[in-house]
Amino acid sequence: MSTDASADPGIGAKARINSMLHCSFDNLGTPESGSVYCLGSTKLSRYFPGLHAMVRPLVPKRKDWSEKEYKAQVADFASKVIAIAVETSPACDHVQGNLIIPRLTAGYLVPMDTLQSRVKKGSLPQSIWRLDPLWLTIDGAIASAYGLLVNCLLVSSCSALTLRKKKAAFRIRSQAFATLQVCFASHAARPGMLLLR
Repeated sequence: MSTDASADPGIGAKARINSMLHCSFDNLGTPESGSVYCLGSTKLSRYFPGLHAMVRPLVPKRKDWSEKEYKAQVADFASKVIAIAVETSPACDHVQGNLIIPRLTAGYLVPMDTLQSRVKKGSLPQSIWRLDPLWLTIDGAIASAYGLLVNCLLVSSCSALTLRKKKAAFRIRSQAFATLQVCFASHAARPGMLLLR
């Protein structure tokens, strides 16, 4: 390959390509599996803890921090992220009309510069699923590169009617959504055993 072909295209180009492959922006007013909703101050936000509690797993506490410093770090990180919820019910429930209560799994959209500087790739808990970079326009803001982190510990539900009143920001396409479902299922089914050798 030529040197141009093997050169790193940069975060922006990667994010645009990933978004074309893994995100759908069609029929966002209709709840479907993989739909990503911004929580903000919407009715959906009441089904989850506050943003500071949600981002704590992403901010490991250092030994040299006091509790006040740690809270300040959590608050600073929380100010940079967008809280989201992903509709993680099986696609067949939507298609067959069997969905009674949607399953919502919460997470965050984190700007890539924040994600790269504050979160190391191998430091995330196993309960957090990661997809990045993605090129997204959120709430009419200028399009930018984000990382999508979904925390499988943050699971809730709402009525199907509540979800129908909310428009999704985007939808995770089936291949990437399947890996999220695997992450969620493996976490939900973990035995929690301690093996001594």
